Amino acid sequence: MFLYHLFSMKNPLWVLIFVACAAQNSMNNQENALPAPSTNTEKKVVFEEKESSKAEIVPKIASIQRNFSFKLPDTLYEFTGNPNNEYSPIEFFRKNGGIRGEIKSKEASSTTLAEFARTEMHSRRKALSKNLYGEIQPWNHSGVEGLLWESSDALDKDTSIAVGFVVLYQEKFYAATIFADSAYSRKDFLETWKNTFAQLHFETTQTSDSSPELSPEAIQEYYSKNLGYSFKTKDTIWHFWNGISAQNADPDLVLTNLKEEVSLFVYGAIVPEDEVSENDLYKVLLRRLGISDSPEEITTQRKKKNARSVSHFEATRQIGDYDFKYRGKFIYESGRGILVAGWSQGILAKEYKQLIENAINAIEMEELPEIEQDAKTAKFNAAVISETGLLRLEENQPLAALAYFEKANRMDSDEPLHLINCGFIYQLKELYGPGINHFQSQIELVKKNPKLLAILGEMYEAIYDYGNARRYVELGLHYTPNDPEMTINLSDALWGLGQRNQSLEVVLNLYENQPSSRLGVYAARTYMGLDQYAEAVELLYECLATFGNSKELGSSLMEALLFLGRYGEALSISEETLKLAPNDPKILTYRGKALFYLKNYKEAEKVLSKAYALQKDNDEVKNFLSSTRAFLGKADNKALKTPIEPVEKRRKIADMLSKEALQEAKDEGFPAIVHFRRESLKAPKKENWIHTEEMLIEIIDSRGSAMFQEFTYPFLPGYDRLYLNALEIYDSTHKLKQSVPLNNSYITYSTESGEHNESQTAHFPLPPLTPGDLIYLQVSRTGLNEIGLVPYMEYRSGMEIPVAKTSFRVYADTNRFSLEEYGPLERKDLADGREWQMEKPITIRNEIYMPDYRDFGAGLLLSGRRDWAEVGADYENLIRHQYKNAVAVREKAFEVKGNLLGKEAMFAIIHFVRDNIRYRDTQFGGHSIIPQLSEKTLKDYRGDCKDQALLLKEMLETIGIKSHLAAIPLSGNGYANLPTIQQFDHMILYIPAQDGIPEMWVDPTDKTGNDRPVPLDMEGKTAFIIDGKNSHIQTTPILEDSQEHRASFAHKLHINKNGYAEFRDSLQLEGKFASTLRNIFYGKDQKQQERLLENLLREGIPDVQLSQMRIDNLMEFDKPLRLVATFASKNYFGESSEGIKGHYPNTWERSMLKLPKINRRHLPIRIPHETQFFTSLEVSADNGKTIEIRDIAPLGRPFDYVSINKENGKIKWTTYALYAEPNEYEKIREEWMHLLKETSPLILIK
Repeated sequence: MFLYHLFSMKNPLWVLIFVACAAQNSMNNQENALPAPSTNTEKKVVFEEKESSKAEIVPKIASIQRNFSFKLPDTLYEFTGNPNNEYSPIEFFRKNGGIRGEIKSKEASSTTLAEFARTEMHSRRKALSKNLYGEIQPWNHSGVEGLLWESSDALDKDTSIAVGFVVLYQEKFYAATIFADSAYSRKDFLETWKNTFAQLHFETTQTSDSSPELSPEAIQEYYSKNLGYSFKTKDTIWHFWNGISAQNADPDLVLTNLKEEVSLFVYGAIVPEDEVSENDLYKVLLRRLGISDSPEEITTQRKKKNARSVSHFEATRQIGDYDFKYRGKFIYESGRGILVAGWSQGILAKEYKQLIENAINAIEMEELPEIEQDAKTAKFNAAVISETGLLRLEENQPLAALAYFEKANRMDSDEPLHLINCGFIYQLKELYGPGINHFQSQIELVKKNPKLLAILGEMYEAIYDYGNARRYVELGLHYTPNDPEMTINLSDALWGLGQRNQSLEVVLNLYENQPSSRLGVYAARTYMGLDQYAEAVELLYECLATFGNSKELGSSLMEALLFLGRYGEALSISEETLKLAPNDPKILTYRGKALFYLKNYKEAEKVLSKAYALQKDNDEVKNFLSSTRAFLGKADNKALKTPIEPVEKRRKIADMLSKEALQEAKDEGFPAIVHFRRESLKAPKKENWIHTEEMLIEIIDSRGSAMFQEFTYPFLPGYDRLYLNALEIYDSTHKLKQSVPLNNSYITYSTESGEHNESQTAHFPLPPLTPGDLIYLQVSRTGLNEIGLVPYMEYRSGMEIPVAKTSFRVYADTNRFSLEEYGPLERKDLADGREWQMEKPITIRNEIYMPDYRDFGAGLLLSGRRDWAEVGADYENLIRHQYKNAVAVREKAFEVKGNLLGKEAMFAIIHFVRDNIRYRDTQFGGHSIIPQLSEKTLKDYRGDCKDQALLLKEMLETIGIKSHLAAIPLSGNGYANLPTIQQFDHMILYIPAQDGIPEMWVDPTDKTGNDRPVPLDMEGKTAFIIDGKNSHIQTTPILEDSQEHRASFAHKLHINKNGYAEFRDSLQLEGKFASTLRNIFYGKDQKQQERLLENLLREGIPDVQLSQMRIDNLMEFDKPLRLVATFASKNYFGESSEGIKGHYPNTWERSMLKLPKINRRHLPIRIPHETQFFTSLEVSADNGKTIEIRDIAPLGRPFDYVSINKENGKIKWTTYALYAEPNEYEKIREEWMHLLKETSPLILIK
């Protein structure tokens, strides 16, 4: 049974005796008194072998028996590390709530239990945090007397909390602590501590000291040799309180009565007057007693006679359920100060008032002693000096405080707390050089304390000495292998060394076993530093669900979502995060950007204006605000007011609802659901076509409210127009709340933002929505001057939120259109057309290695029925007036050609257009398929894809080279059975082979392109070659289609005694690997190639220095591509606690083999090709050095998706082509990651 004793009436004074231990944390609002932040390498902005400090879960062990016993309170807790290792702390963790716990011990020294408690409490403080409270009090745990401390800190809106119990037991100090990053109430967390350590038991005999708690004889006289005062009284109630004296060496004299109801303490110090003033000494001794010097808590009357002054004080203090009355005096003369105080509970104050008064008056200051102070007094005087430094910090004088801390450290060089305080100031004032020198001068003390090791490592990190930073944090992790802050420091050091994947692994492994919001956000920021934003989002969403939102979490999640183009989600997160920090310019900026990209320009302008007012030097805000206002420059809605009769009549709300699908969407955690969606197309033979979309959407949570702030629809004036038939909001009872008026709509113009295209966007804003609201939408679009035509339409059944029912109807003779269908759509013929429908289509998600939507989704593409020759002839007829054969164009062609002939002349003109004609974005489709005159493109030096393709065509024809415009899809491969130019979204130029001219597919808008016969991202695509009646479809070639996809890496590495590393990589690439690298280097000169290679290598080795490179077979596509590079790194392999250490930077392998870590895969995985890899590694070192290459642990199961063979330091592996189900993703990733670890072994040089 758990025994808990608060403080009985027998000893109510216990609750006050050690409150003074919290004096150094009583400055709740003094941020300058806190440790400065470590200077971390920017991460764009955060386990294996010994380096990783892997937190190994040992769930089968529930209890531990050493010279004490401990049992975990329930199955929610798990031991981490190795609880059977008596030389390591016992660490455990509860995922529910993110609570960490530990029990550790150290040999007792001259440090008192109170000082040990102070140090423990300080070690939990975080950089730049604001202390909310910090107190130490006596505590009886299971019959054992010790000290309990409580502390809480806040950084921005993020709160951390800790509770610990310390005890002196069998010549050792023990500490039992729990701490968490989440916000708990003080009362609840103390209860959690009691429950956690309910089954922690020590024997009741704590030390070999068998002296009684109270002296048996009454004390009427006492003389202090150290301080030179005497105590003489006629009262016989006072006894030495031995138990308190053993626990706390601060007071020079501790007396109480037999009932322990009244007490007398005497504190004193002798320090030079020029170092500690009378007023400072008075404040310090009061704080050691546990009383604030605040006028609200204490009243003081000071009298001075000659060189001596006497201050009488009274105070009242409430501690828990008890109130206490203090009376005392402070005597000061020539640097010597004596503080005497008596107190009792408030209800006993009258009873003991005279006794306390007698005792206070019984203290008399004698002559200043001439003897040397003993160790106890010297230690206390050092503490007084240190606390005087804290007073200077309260006055915002950190350098003055440092002088006191350094002096205290000299006076008591065995006490780590004084050196910790020094370290905080060194960091705060960026005095890293002096700080490192000071710490190194006391390295033996530093090595015994993990907090000191952490500070020393942070100072080394601040001066970019990441090797020593890692060395000292690793030493610190020997004490607490799973400490989150030191793990983060280790990650920082590894990042600085360039070992960035290991930097991520260190944090991820601890997070996976001991998750917390801080570790999760830090790991996510590290992912983002590695440009792995999808992984960051997964992790941040997991943290959000587990720990709730915070400013840092929300800000990081918004940044990652914006990078991935998930603007609706970013907007939703911004709403929740702004509740925590409504005036934070960064969060406002992210919200404004999300609104901008969602084309909600009116709201974007409001939010960005507020962000700009808060941070006017932010150029990014200024630019976005300018663009937003440009879009709004000519906002109107006149073009939206002409009615269009919808294809079908609207449906009743009740008929469109699906309760089952709604519940499924809620269970899956979606923010909203589409109950019903229908697209209808009517294409009469003698009228313009009409297309109507009808939807019913339900908002599930606040994210859904953020996602649906307005609907936007692009259109092209002269080609089509829009009309809003209905936009209505219903409540959860299906009662109409609001019909959104058309007058709220507006139009934005792309030209106003400098995009120079004809498109416009219609905006239909929504009022603020709440969960449960229903949105009914019906919007129609009609063609202009397209009588009798069947337009190109693309219909996808799935959306980014769940859809309960969806359908597409076309009202036209089926002989008038061609279509491509895919997926399990249910088709039925109508009297005047056809319908396709489906229930609960697959929700579309953006996942890596996902197949084309047609492989797993359902939908169709539709266009009027024609043949390709007819489409091509019509297109040439449409643009025939754009062929002017202008003089300026012909003159420029001859000027560029000069004396060049054939292929060289062709490439010269291609390079001219590619290098000189700027790209302008214009939507391809509708009337935007017509290029402008080549003469204008040349004059303006600006044009879109079709403008530049036409200019290039006319210039080549001037010098006698035949070519054809070619339409091609940028996304997907195109549809050979769907004859319409509208399915394409890009235009290039096709040059057939002729008279020494090779076949070429040229994209003049690719300004970083090269002279490949076909652009890499356009290989294997359906292209429409426009050649009048000879127009036809042709598939672009795949240059290396016949080759196997192979990559061979031969690595050689030499590491000298200082860690300087020299690398030599030899690569041989075939298939897609060769294509990718060729595309990077093709057409570049030697210096450009070297810069590109350095940038590639820098992803794994930040300080890489390339010395030599050679590329063979760059232009010979039928041969393997070979690359040899020698390069070096000064810092990658840095110092560690074991020697020079680091994982081999397998930059090439990682660039070619990557699967992000995600919580859940939703869509199938498609790996299109089988790939073969060969890797070898040779490592050498200076003479006299030994090399150790540590193997990784085996996978532990057979490989299913790869094969691997290791022999004589060489690795051969194959990744298979596959189409796998979502539940196989994690196994595939596990095998791929194992391969990467095999090619990145830990190298140790001793």
